[in-house]
Amino acid sequence: MKNIFYGCLVLTLILIASCEEDRDDLLIVTTSDIVFEVEDNLMVGDTIGLVPATSNKGSVIFAITSQTPEGAFEIGENYGDLTVKDASLFDAEVNPQMTATISVTKEDIVKTSNITVNLTSALPCFEVDLSPWEGMLLVESDLDTRTITATASECGILVLSGVDPLAQFCELELEIEMQLIPDSLDPNIGTAIIAPFTYPCDVGFDVLNTQATGTYNISEGIFDMDFMDEFGTGSLTISIVDGSPIGIDNDGDGVLADDDEDDTDPCLPAQKEGYADFDASNDIWAMADCDGDGVNNGDEFINDTDPYGTGDMSCSTADISVWEGILTVEEEFFGDIFTTTVEGTSGDCGLLTLTGDLLNFDCDAEFFPDIEFTLTPESENATNGTVNAEQQLLTCFSVEPEDEFEATGTYDEETKIIVIDYILTTEGSDETTEGTITIKKE
Repeated sequence: MKNIFYGCLVLTLILIASCEEDRDDLLIVTTSDIVFEVEDNLMVGDTIGLVPATSNKGSVIFAITSQTPEGAFEIGENYGDLTVKDASLFDAEVNPQMTATISVTKEDIVKTSNITVNLTSALPCFEVDLSPWEGMLLVESDLDTRTITATASECGILVLSGVDPLAQFCELELEIEMQLIPDSLDPNIGTAIIAPFTYPCDVGFDVLNTQATGTYNISEGIFDMDFMDEFGTGSLTISIVDGSPIGIDNDGDGVLADDDEDDTDPCLPAQKEGYADFDASNDIWAMADCDGDGVNNGDEFINDTDPYGTGDMSCSTADISVWEGILTVEEEFFGDIFTTTVEGTSGDCGLLTLTGDLLNFDCDAEFFPDIEFTLTPESENATNGTVNAEQQLLTCFSVEPEDEFEATGTYDEETKIIVIDYILTTEGSDETTEGTITIKKE
C-alpha cells in the first residue's frame, strides 16, 4: 500500500513539473486598440504614434492589414511606428476620421489592433505681443460704456471679461475672445476679429450673430471696431482706461523703445546679473544670448538660470540627437527578455525625453508617460557618459496610483546603447521595485 502511495506521489510531481515547463514555454503576445488625435498639417513620414504591443519572447512584427482611406498610412515592421504615407489624404474637412487595422505577429500568434485617427484642422497661430492690452480697458459703443478686464491667451487671442464686455446694454458677466492678427510689416498695428457667437444679454434673452471686426494700434492704445448683431450694426471703441498711449518694447528687454539705445538688440542696454524685467515670450529676446555663455536667453529662462549671469557653462554637451526616434527597450525577467519600444525626443542641455511604455507595464496608450533623463559626457567631446533621471511621477493607468521613478546609468553613442538601473516607488507606500533596462537605437 505504501508503495502505491509513493508511486502516485512521484507521478503527481512529474505532472506538476511538466505543467510548469509548458507554462514557461507559453508564448504571450498583447496589443490593444488606440485612438490618436492629430492636426491635419502633416508631411510624408511624420509619426502619428506607436501601436502598443509586447511579447514575452522578444520582438513582434507589425503590418497593416487594412486602412481607410487606402494608402494613407505606413507602419514600421519592427517598432510599430505609424507614419504618414500620403499627406494629401490628411485633410480634416475631407477625412475627419481615418482608420487602420494592424496585425501584431510573433511566430504563429497573431493579434489585432484597431487604430482610429481623428483629424482636426490646424488653426493658424499668430505671434502677437498682447502685454500692452492686459489690464483694465474702456469699451464704448453706441448703446453703453463699460470698464472690463483683458487677459492674454495663446496665439494672439485677447480675452475680454466682465459685465457686458461689448457694452450692449446687457447685464450678464461673461468672457469673449478677440483674435489679433498683426500687420506683416508693422507689428504695432493689425486686425482684430470677434467671431460670430450668441451673446447672452440677460436671463432668458440672447442676441444672435454677434460679431465685430476692426483694427488695433498699440501706439495709440485703441481698437476701432465695426459691430454687428441680429438687430443691426454699430461702432465699438476699446481703449486703455486712462486714455494714454501704450509704450512699445520691440526687443523684449523691458526698456521701452523711446528709452532704449537700440530697440532691436535685447542685450542693450547691458543689464546686471539678476535683472528680471525682460519679456520671456518675446522671440527677439529669447533667441539672444546676453551673458555670452552659449545658451540663449529663452533656454536660460526655461532652465531657471540667469540670462544676465556671468556665464553658466554647466549645461551638458551630450549629443541627444543620436537618441531621437524609435528606441528598443529590453528587460530580463526570470530568464526571459521582454521587449517594448519608446520614442526619444531631444531637448536642451543633455535632456532626453522617452515617451512610451518604458517599463513594459502594458500601460493604457493614452497614459504613456514622458520620462526625462539628463545625459552628461564623461569628458569634453566624449561620446559616452552617465545618465540620470531625477525622481518624477510615472502615470501608467487611469485607475492606478502614480509611481515615483528615478534612475541612473550609462550611455555610449558609438554602440547606441543606454543601460539604466531604476527604482520605482509606489505612491503612498514604501514598496519599491528595482530593475535594469537596456535601451538601443537600431
